[in-house]
Amino acid sequence: MKAQNLDPNYPFQALLLKLPVVSWTTDLGLKTTSLSGAGLNKPHAPKQLFESLDKQPPRTPIMSAHIKALKGEGASCQLEQENYYYQVAVEPIKNSAGKITGAAGLALDLTEQKLLESQFKNSQKMESLGRLTGGVAHDFNNLFTVILNYAEMLENDVANSEDAKSKLEAISNCASQASSLTSQLLQFSRQNASQEQSVNLNSLLGSIGSMLTRVIGEDIELDFKFQDQLAPIHADPNHVLNIVMTLAQSARERMPNGGRLSIQTQGKEHDVVLSVCDNAKDGFNQENDLNFAMLERSVKQCKGHIEVSSKAGSGTTFQVCFDTSMPTESSQQGNPMTEIEKVTSLPQEAQTVLIVEDEDIVRQVASDIIRGGGFEVLEASNAASAIKLCEEAPKPVNLVLTDLVMPKMNGPELIKQLSSKFPDISVVYMSGYNSEAAFSRGVSKKNASFIQKPFMPNTLLKVIQDTLSGKVVDVE
Repeated sequence: MKAQNLDPNYPFQALLLKLPVVSWTTDLGLKTTSLSGAGLNKPHAPKQLFESLDKQPPRTPIMSAHIKALKGEGASCQLEQENYYYQVAVEPIKNSAGKITGAAGLALDLTEQKLLESQFKNSQKMESLGRLTGGVAHDFNNLFTVILNYAEMLENDVANSEDAKSKLEAISNCASQASSLTSQLLQFSRQNASQEQSVNLNSLLGSIGSMLTRVIGEDIELDFKFQDQLAPIHADPNHVLNIVMTLAQSARERMPNGGRLSIQTQGKEHDVVLSVCDNAKDGFNQENDLNFAMLERSVKQCKGHIEVSSKAGSGTTFQVCFDTSMPTESSQQGNPMTEIEKVTSLPQEAQTVLIVEDEDIVRQVASDIIRGGGFEVLEASNAASAIKLCEEAPKPVNLVLTDLVMPKMNGPELIKQLSSKFPDISVVYMSGYNSEAAFSRGVSKKNASFIQKPFMPNTLLKVIQDTLSGKVVDVE
């Protein structure tokens, strides 16, 4: 049974040539007598089904609809498989005497709409997961701030006990590694806002090995092969991470029973090529992969391009090419990082620092560090208490160290109020997110320094001293 040629001069037939539909008629034996519509031109269209309705199992939804139509009752159903989705309506065909002579069907192709709906739902799930991941990582950074700082303080206290010192060093090393993982989680959740910069692809990929293992599962063998002395690329690390994670997740879906995933880097002329190869038995179907459009978007944002080579039984290879040419100096953006040196001298006159932090344990460790640096310290758990302390303090508050996100009134709102009353007050913001994420929320960077949690004692003291001396620094 072949598709009929339609007369484009007949309005209804002309519409069928343009709309994503399939229409057909059958005789009483459900043998297809006519077949037409632009929906037949879709690569996923189940043409064989429409051409041989009489050979389909009787209890399928589409056949049940036809049987009802032959009994004189119109019916509708959904025709759904992995790679297509149709809304079907079937009506009886009657002659001039009112006798049923067959059935007429119309199927509206909703495959693309369903793919978009599914993609939208997946993006919503990922957004929720990103918020959860970012929130958990932020909370962990508060805890690591306490662990790292008290571990270093105790190391000084037990300097003469080698056994105790080695144990504290182990605690500190573990906390540092855990802090590095939270930074990766913040990048993956896109709550550590970033921007284009020089990126060592080998180092970036090497840092996410443990996270990739959790994405693909332990039943998939992960293999890295990096070319030495690879030229840096200019890209947003978040976008690069998103590309790798999306490719890993796609491979996971095509290897439900395990397999092998290889990630390689190679330099070619003016490009750096990232290759992600799997040995999945099922080939990659670009048209039906819901994440591929988002993947292409991320690649374009990195000013790169992607190529796919896939064959059933032989696995799939993705090659993402990144340009290694650097932008001119005038086009580069970013915040200069101030290198932190060990504090070797204390302020000559005791100055007053107000710490505003709603997490009691973080406020306590910051207070211990700053007092140990020779400063006088005031503590407040919220913005209202901070304002009151500044107004009632026997001597002026020289600097406010405040968390960015707090209940009722956040750090920037607090500083806005304090600056109107105390214009000479110095400001240091602290946050579990990096500076770009923090200041992308509308926070003014003018005359304010920034330090990311977790921080170490010498780092915090140096930031405070620099800020009091008139320098504005960002430390991550």
